[in-house]
Amino acid sequence: MQATVGSSVFRGVWIALLCALVSACVTATETRQRYSTEELASLLGQSGYEITGQTDKALSLRKNDVPFGLLVFPNGNILAIHGVVTKDLSASDLNDWNKESVLTRAYIDDEGDPVIEADLRVESGFSAARIRKFTDTFLEQCAYFNQYVAVKSRS
Repeated sequence: MQATVGSSVFRGVWIALLCALVSACVTATETRQRYSTEELASLLGQSGYEITGQTDKALSLRKNDVPFGLLVFPNGNILAIHGVVTKDLSASDLNDWNKESVLTRAYIDDEGDPVIEADLRVESGFSAARIRKFTDTFLEQCAYFNQYVAVKSRS
């Protein structure tokens, strides 16, 4: 009888662990049409991003000393945006960036500063893993853009 009770307890622990693992996998790959800024803040905070500001439509984030924002549209689309404060770039410089970059687009904002943006479109939905990958990729593009701006500003 003792072996049966031990086996039942052991089996119960394994079943509980398996259920937790399956639940975590489903959550990571679950496809959704929309994430709130609260959900994005939690998800990205767990991935090492510092949340520096939040409204119901936007997040301000920072990682590796690179600030950027995420805007969440009513249809679920997400726009990532990063700007650099400098007046030393021309529209021609940003056109050159746009010719080479397939992941972002650059323009000069209303204050005359260069900005890059990228879209995560909802279309058939996206998972938490896809949001993390999008954000990590955008962060890499921000670093490249900052280097590009620094080089062009010195030219």
